[in-house]
Amino acid sequence: MLMRSFVVLVIAGTFAACGGGSGTTTSATPTTPTPTTPTTAVPTPTPTPTPTPTPPPTLYALSGRVVDAATSAPIAGATLSVVDGVNTGKTATTDAAGNYTIAGLQASGFSVNATAGAFLPSIKGVGVPTGDALNFSLTQRNFAGTWRGTAQQTGSTQPVAISFTVSAANTVTSLLVGICANGPTASVVSTTNTIPPPPPIIGGRFTLTSSPFYVRSFVGTFTSETSASGNSDMDFTGRNVAPCSGTYTRTWTATKQ
Repeated sequence: MLMRSFVVLVIAGTFAACGGGSGTTTSATPTTPTPTTPTTAVPTPTPTPTPTPTPPPTLYALSGRVVDAATSAPIAGATLSVVDGVNTGKTATTDAAGNYTIAGLQASGFSVNATAGAFLPSIKGVGVPTGDALNFSLTQRNFAGTWRGTAQQTGSTQPVAISFTVSAANTVTSLLVGICANGPTASVVSTTNTIPPPPPIIGGRFTLTSSPFYVRSFVGTFTSETSASGNSDMDFTGRNVAPCSGTYTRTWTATKQ
């Protein structure tokens, strides 16, 4: 009996030493990790490439000469114009020798129109670059007919009448000129067939230097087939043509009737 009690006590003591069954077990509280925002890499911007400048087009020049088809005389003051293609609007004017140069042309094909007041226009095609000159031979217009107008004397406000006739061969065959601003305006200075010889119209111009009576010279330029202008020198020195006296110059204009 004593032995049994001892065993019970030993077991009870052992149980108590181990904490018994009435102790509370403490559990560890789990820690929730703080979410981490991922870092987004910022791309390095690609530099904008510098565009390569477009080189300017190579430019060329076109040269040539313009002459009278009948006489081969140079035509001064003729206008050369590009009328189509990328070079449209480029122009040049002939010099006293009939030469011209159209500069600043891009390489291409185009047409050139040659014009001069007293001549029929002419158009030719060409391409550049080319080593060839572009020459023109222009045909003079036909001025045949009767022309009438007025001449204005220097220092006077009163015009005088003029008229002249051009033959089918483009020669001036007659001339009628008023004597002077203060005198008759229909006085005949030269009549048909009295101009020896009839001056030809060359390059749209004519010059009468051998007229009888009071006209020392009568110079005219045809600006078209229907209009002309010029000047005349009159000489009344030593002549009894009252109230005209001395010498003077007139400018005149006329139209084809």
